[in-house]
Amino acid sequence: MSLQRITRNLTDTYSASRPISTHWREATCKEVDCLHYLQGWQTKVDISTDLGKAQYNYIVNQSGKRGKGKQDGTMVTFTFYPEQKCFREHQLPLDREPILSIQSGHDRRIARAGEWHDNMNESIHKHQQDVGK
Repeated sequence: MSLQRITRNLTDTYSASRPISTHWREATCKEVDCLHYLQGWQTKVDISTDLGKAQYNYIVNQSGKRGKGKQDGTMVTFTFYPEQKCFREHQLPLDREPILSIQSGHDRRIARAGEWHDNMNESIHKHQQDVGK
């Protein structure tokens, strides 16, 4: 058996990211046209479990949500009315440019838009030429 040496052509990796911590903000149900806000929703809770008991207690005593509950055995179905904040968290993007980065091997660097596009286009062009050989 002979050993073969495999040579890899390292290519650059390009990414554009919008991190939640810097490029997004909290939003209301109304701002994002949340279906729960617009149409109301149901939440089912199994009160035979510790989690279900805690959820039931929160909904009834702390949530301030308007609606009604119906119990069937250990399951309680809460029907919440429209036009109130749901239990989800919503976010909207801020008007910020994405963070552009180029990774070559183990080296990762942040790039300006023009440099990022030029570098990526050159890399694609080089790759196309290599494939065509």
